[in-house]
Amino acid sequence: MPYRDTAEYRRKAKDCLLRAKATNDMLLKMHLLELADTWKGLAERAERVGWMAGISAKTGKPSIVRS
Repeated sequence: MPYRDTAEYRRKAKDCLLRAKATNDMLLKMHLLELADTWKGLAERAERVGWMAGISAKTGKPSIVRS
């Protein structure tokens, strides 16, 4: 997963959390919370991959300048 997608993954996690809060269906709530956790994990993984590659998670550009 590309590192530049971290913000999108976090938006999707937040959306799942909001939907889970809004529903009274306990099964749906459980699935939405699991999905939110998955999106959060993807964001964290993408940030680690970007960091290891010397890429800024905020800008998607190299954070290490080599001369």
